[in-house]
Amino acid sequence: MRRREFLKSAAAMGATMAGTAGCAMAGAATGGATSRRFSKDWKVRGGYDLVVVGAGPGGIGTAIAAARRGLRVALIEKAAFPGGAGTQCNVPMFFGFDAAEHQPTAGLSDEFVRRMDKLGAARFVRYSMLDRKHPYSDFLEDKPIGDRELNKKVRFDAEMMKLVYNRMLVEAKVDCVFYTHLADVMAEGGHVQALLLAGVEGTYLMEADVFADCTGDAQLCHLADPASVESVTPDRGMHQSIFSDLGGVKPFDFPKNQAHYRELRAKGLTPPRTWDFFGCGQMLNPEVVQYGGFWTTGDVTDSRDLTRMDRELRDRMPEMLEFLRKNMPGFENCWLAHTAHRLGVRVSRRVHGVETLTADILFGKEYVHPVALCWRHTGGHSNSTKRFNASWSRHEPGLAGVPMGALLPKAFDNVIVSGRCISAELELVDAYRMMNTCLTMGEAAGLMVYLARKAGKSVKSVAYDELVPLMRENGFVLPG
Repeated sequence: MRRREFLKSAAAMGATMAGTAGCAMAGAATGGATSRRFSKDWKVRGGYDLVVVGAGPGGIGTAIAAARRGLRVALIEKAAFPGGAGTQCNVPMFFGFDAAEHQPTAGLSDEFVRRMDKLGAARFVRYSMLDRKHPYSDFLEDKPIGDRELNKKVRFDAEMMKLVYNRMLVEAKVDCVFYTHLADVMAEGGHVQALLLAGVEGTYLMEADVFADCTGDAQLCHLADPASVESVTPDRGMHQSIFSDLGGVKPFDFPKNQAHYRELRAKGLTPPRTWDFFGCGQMLNPEVVQYGGFWTTGDVTDSRDLTRMDRELRDRMPEMLEFLRKNMPGFENCWLAHTAHRLGVRVSRRVHGVETLTADILFGKEYVHPVALCWRHTGGHSNSTKRFNASWSRHEPGLAGVPMGALLPKAFDNVIVSGRCISAELELVDAYRMMNTCLTMGEAAGLMVYLARKAGKSVKSVAYDELVPLMRENGFVLPG
């Protein structure tokens, strides 16, 4: 049992630690008796078929799909609300819808868009990725989406995303436990037994039959067995950003601003570590534009380096405002209205899975047990100071399939994953990390857990032929 013997020797550990300086200082500060809680005092909370960690689109999809089929599901999230990158990193959009002529994902991703649209909180971007003649921009249509096919990029209101995701989770009877961190994992012999959680009320263990790692960073798998995951290296990674909303922006000619920006960059007059194009997008609120052109790099698996990068980017915001006010028409009187709650991380770790999404699958003609369709784009947001796209980037038309086995870590018999930490070559993360794709992957994961619990077998024992009818019943878009 890796690093879990403390659960059997709490008394010995307590005797060893009782006289430490920390205990003495605590007693002196309170003026009372020294006290310390040990593992033997941790309460155990269980009774779940499935515990999902991470309430981004992958975790939301997993939790709702399983709960709607009658499973007892808990969803753990360190933030105060669901949504992941969309709500925490201020990136309220479904990007992958514009990857092909027809809508690539449906099911819960379609339901979410329609519900947002009914609240006036969703709009199509005016262009499609297929329209190569149009300059990159995020200017929105001025009418509801309605019943049209979802084949363009969709922009949302971030605050309404929180509301709709919460409503969907509550309606599905998911037990949402937010404001709670995953501290450690109890695992033995490839079987996860419980999670050590830290909430406002204290630390406790949570048990379940199946666990879903939807943390994006493969945090659950990493804690249970570091050898079960692989971390990204700088040459294969993607840079980090903090997206900001700017108020007071007046109407402007985007192609002219784009051309002017490129001229400034060619002359070396743009700030360092900015994109090689004018990266802005119109938000649903009037006179508000999102800007995210500043970036940095570092070790995204180290909390101290994440802290440094976050601080660095926030410290550069006055520089960003000065540049925009001075150089970009329409931005003369802009002001900083809102910044993301946290740094945007695009790739960190991936699990070693039963199947792996490889370049041959992504850019090939064959589908291998597909559970979600994704676009064939790789290499964006590079760590190069010269180009947004890496030298090895590749962009091809059409769609590829995420293999079912990429959601199943080899190391465990009762763990499933969804989101950007699935089993895939790390250079390919740009293809499948889009939110609608992650939501669909999560929905497939939830259905797989349902099938496993219904049959009383391991989630790894679920056959693809068993899953297909449920995916079609839920409205998935599948090849063929």
